[in-house]
Amino acid sequence: MLFRSLKASTKVSDLEGNEFNVSITGKADRIEFGIDGITIYDFKTSKTPVSKKDLAVNVQLALYSYLLESGTYFDGEQMRQLEDGKVVSGAALFQLRAGAEDQSTIQELKAGAHDENSEISLVDRINNAAIRIATHKFEATYEENNCRNCKVKVLCPIQPEGRKVQL
Repeated sequence: MLFRSLKASTKVSDLEGNEFNVSITGKADRIEFGIDGITIYDFKTSKTPVSKKDLAVNVQLALYSYLLESGTYFDGEQMRQLEDGKVVSGAALFQLRAGAEDQSTIQELKAGAHDENSEISLVDRINNAAIRIATHKFEATYEENNCRNCKVKVLCPIQPEGRKVQL
């Protein structure tokens, strides 16, 4: 089935004990309900596949698996929950034109692999992001590779272009 929306809700607490309701949504390009499990696919058109190291900690793919395991998905207009006994095997990048020959390739991240390979668990990432958003604590940090190619410098307070913006 193509283009399924995913949604999960949870509660997080900050260090002061304040609780926040969090709703996370995503849109998968394709979800395959197979005999051996469910795989969520994200189609990519880049010619350069993600490195194995980066794939092992890919937050987007881990989040897709989390959303399907923990929440609901929309099948057309109908909201559904994962049926008992159904297992999410993982999520994958479907590289539509990788390499010089424009050959397609699939790079899969097994469910749970993110937490096995990352210093920060996915749930901790979700909690940290939710608290920062809820408490309006956004701190811009400079990262040369990302900042040099950033397409929204005019919105960033650490870029000369962004310092001109008044909120």
